Amino acid sequence: MARFQLFLILLLSVLLVQSCAEIVPLTGGEKDLSAPAVKNQYPPQGTTNFEGNSIEVTFDEYVKINDPNSTISINPSGTKINSELKNKTLILSWDGNLKESTTYIIQLNGTVRDINESNDSIMQFVFSTGPFIDSLSYSGKAIGAFSNSTQSNLTIGLYPADSNPLQTKPVYATRTTSIGDFEFSYLKPGSYRLFAFQDSNKDQKVQPDESIGFVNEPVSPGDTIPARIRVFSRKAPHNALKATFVPPGIAVMHNLDSIDISKLTINGEQAELLQTYSHDSIAVALPPNTGSNYLFAYDTVHFSKPLTVAERSVPLLIRQESKSRKWRSGDSLTFLINDRIAIADTTLINITTEKGAYVGYSIFQQQNRITLIPDPKTTDHFTVEFGKGAVSGRTVNSDTIRFKYNSLLSADLSTLKLNCADLEGQWIVQLTQNDRVLYSAIKPAGDTSVVFKGIEPGMYNARCIADENRNGTWDTGDFEAGKQPEEIRRYTLTQKLRPNWDVEETLEREP
Repeated sequence: MARFQLFLILLLSVLLVQSCAEIVPLTGGEKDLSAPAVKNQYPPQGTTNFEGNSIEVTFDEYVKINDPNSTISINPSGTKINSELKNKTLILSWDGNLKESTTYIIQLNGTVRDINESNDSIMQFVFSTGPFIDSLSYSGKAIGAFSNSTQSNLTIGLYPADSNPLQTKPVYATRTTSIGDFEFSYLKPGSYRLFAFQDSNKDQKVQPDESIGFVNEPVSPGDTIPARIRVFSRKAPHNALKATFVPPGIAVMHNLDSIDISKLTINGEQAELLQTYSHDSIAVALPPNTGSNYLFAYDTVHFSKPLTVAERSVPLLIRQESKSRKWRSGDSLTFLINDRIAIADTTLINITTEKGAYVGYSIFQQQNRITLIPDPKTTDHFTVEFGKGAVSGRTVNSDTIRFKYNSLLSADLSTLKLNCADLEGQWIVQLTQNDRVLYSAIKPAGDTSVVFKGIEPGMYNARCIADENRNGTWDTGDFEAGKQPEEIRRYTLTQKLRPNWDVEETLEREP
């Protein structure tokens, strides 16, 4: 009986302990958020008079190596670094001898990662083959020349002042951070050319399709004023005339720095200019051709280009030059035709209001363009209709097409005056929303303000382009000519435009 009672007491004790115990799932512990750290390094950091051909770095944990060919670099450049991982030790080696009396920096940019979480960091190992370590530094920032946005992961190189970065590798190289900053350390005194490039294939050579940036004057390590590099896409070389068809009756000629229409023939006939887009791009009329090929000749260059059956059968199209379907009193409406216009029948071109009232207009016809100017007294919304056959090309006629427009009254619009005394010279001043240009004006040299009339209400920003060559557009840079991209300044406007308001604002650069 006593034994049975003792058994019950022990059983109740076990059950009581189990009921109070908390069941906790097994875990791997806290997440490792730290990158591997160096435990030992040979030779030690900052070693002088170094004569070896390798360094060994032991970490505090097991690691893995990420893309060593792209993430390991040495400054000054010119030496290939080999990597080998043994347990926790990374061996970095090279063939041959290094330069005498030179400070070297081996940089690991995300090369070493821990096994589980792949945490990484930037590491530098510094030594000198001479009696001292060079100590000068140089820093700066890279931004997009057109966007003004910071440029990450660009290669920044320092070259001999008399060298050409397009043809040689840099002496020192680094890469920009996520916010476009860069910094060189342990530099030798001297004069250098500062150059930035995209380096997509990580070969430290500039490729023709890679974006670049440069500083015109040589730079000196130790200068405390940070450099500012404006990066731009290079203009494709224009060395062979090309033709692009706008069927059925137009060819756009391009790919030369400038095109002299008097030198161009098509099928042996003098080319007819329809429209000039820019100095290096024009539209010409295709002469009637029953065959399938057009022969283009420009100076001593000759080439043929086929116009396919499908292209020859494209119908005559009428399209609006502007994407906007809003009209202000006095505005003109321009329409483009994909052929040389033979006839424009005004009896088949009508403008009517939503109530069916006729709206008078003036018409101007050019080779492949029709411009209509509706009666400025019109206040109602209206439709422009090109009836069937209203426009005839040389072989086909247009079909019926309509374009609807909303009329904007002066009381619906605003006037904006921008004071811009700090914009010296001629500038292109644009009003934008989400970086989309809605209004544009030229501020001539000498003027200190620009006025926009008939502006739709809303919030705008200003984008200003230094029009140095006065061609009305932004021009990219040219390294060979030592020409920087034209400067662009962006301003955040603070006042909201409201209907029938006159607003004045001063453009002030953000600090």
